[in-house]
Amino acid sequence: MTIKDLYRQNPLRFMILILTTILEWALPIITTQLVMLETTAIQQQKLHQFLLITVISFITFLFQYLIQGLNAFLLSKQQEEFNFHIRKRSVSHFYADQKEHSVAQIQNRLTNDLNQSQENYFAPFFSLIGGVINLVSVVVLLISLHWSLLLTIILMVAISLALPKLLEKPLQKSMNQISESNSKYLDCLEKWLNGLAEIQRYLREISYLK
Repeated sequence: MTIKDLYRQNPLRFMILILTTILEWALPIITTQLVMLETTAIQQQKLHQFLLITVISFITFLFQYLIQGLNAFLLSKQQEEFNFHIRKRSVSHFYADQKEHSVAQIQNRLTNDLNQSQENYFAPFFSLIGGVINLVSVVVLLISLHWSLLLTIILMVAISLALPKLLEKPLQKSMNQISESNSKYLDCLEKWLNGLAEIQRYLREISYLK
């Protein structure tokens, strides 16, 4: 059960799925650009341009909503049909080999194996497509605004990835020191509590106060 098998199930629907996935991840970046244009129109007091962009934004949001629903429906339909054929073929195999099979084995083949395939192949595949499209769209948006924004974000990401590695040893050293200090504090506190208990036991509060 692979991506190639899913494609062979219904090639046209699979290609539409790819297209809707691309649109689903690209449209939010487009709507973000439209919102920025709206803000610019407000600042420049261009009412006609603002109203036009608002209408376009509404249509884009509506189209994005429809694309999300269509993508979810098509993906579910593609997987459902493919799972049906896989189960049909598996059941035919169980009957054809004329061997005894446990109920647990059949159930595992008809349910768990298909679920694992969906989680390990289908979902990551379309998520990968969406992630790539999202990354490319963000890069294009940042470059369209100013190339320095892209460099700034790349630098921030690099710092956020490198900083934990750089601080790992100092933080570990600090945690060890705190742990050692807490250990000494708890040991001293235990001795004090034991001493107070002994004073209370032998009624020597006056000696304690002195």
